[in-house]
Amino acid sequence: MIYKFLIKIYILFIILNINLFCQISGKVIDSKTGEALVGANVLVKNTKIGTITDKNGNFTINNINLS
Repeated sequence: MIYKFLIKIYILFIILNINLFCQISGKVIDSKTGEALVGANVLVKNTKIGTITDKNGNFTINNINLS
């Protein structure tokens, strides 16, 4: 029963061609001192998507397409 339901959902995703988006966030720190790295570049590999860290070493990249 659940198997048939999951197949229908899967087919629906294919038919509608729904793009999945996610958010990546984190903190960049120096491996030796453990201090936050301010202004560090953070890039998604093989894309032109990226950002820089804030004054606390934190970053967030929104709307990354997973499909």
